[in-house]
Order: sequence, then structure tokens, then C-alpha cells
Amino acid sequence: MVLGNLVHTSFEKFIARVTEKVTSVRDFKDSDIKEIVEEAISSHIVSLHQVNETEEHAREYLSKSVKSIIRWIGDILQPESKEYPLKLKQCVGTEQEYQSAKYGFRGKIDSIVMMHDKEKKQD
Repeated sequence: MVLGNLVHTSFEKFIARVTEKVTSVRDFKDSDIKEIVEEAISSHIVSLHQVNETEEHAREYLSKSVKSIIRWIGDILQPESKEYPLKLKQCVGTEQEYQSAKYGFRGKIDSIVMMHDKEKKQD
């Protein structure tokens, strides 16, 4: 579960870096990727030690997961097929609190993003 939380944190950090200036996965430099991985590990260091996981094992696990995350972001940033008719434009926020007194629930929304219809050119 700790490793899953690391992947989730890394995913959010990658999505949060998507802006108008990040138009391709090539815009993510190796130093950016390493920084995101290290930030995720440092934010979960206590949990890692509680379950006897090493930081090195967490880095290896994240390096495999990051490849999939970057591939997915590449598909969304530069969609080449009809599989993704929307293009990711910007991350507005992550882990936003949401509650409804009317319906009696509350929780967090993982990511709020702006999408662009690649065919109709509308937000």
C-alpha cells in the first residue's frame, strides 16, 4: 500500500506540472523526473520505514511506474489516435476537498484538469 501511495503521489506531481509550457513528455527532463521521485519518497519516508521498505526499493519500484505514467501523459498531451479525443491542457488542482451537506458526503478529488477537445478546438 505504501508503494501504491508513492505512485499516486508521483502521478499527482507529474499532472500538476502540466501547463501551457509542458506540451510534450520531452519537456520533462531527467532532473525533473528524479526530483518528483525523490519528493514522493521523502514525503513517505516514515511509512516506508514502518513497513521495512528501503528507499532504494521504493526508487526502483517508482522508476518502473514512472515510465507508465509518462507514457499515459504523453498520450493525453499529444493524442495521436481517436482513443483519446481530449487533450490535457492544464492541471487546476490536486487533492481538492469536496463536501455536500445536502447529500451527506465529503471526500477528495484526485485531480481537477482542463481538457481541450482536439477536434473542435474548444476547452
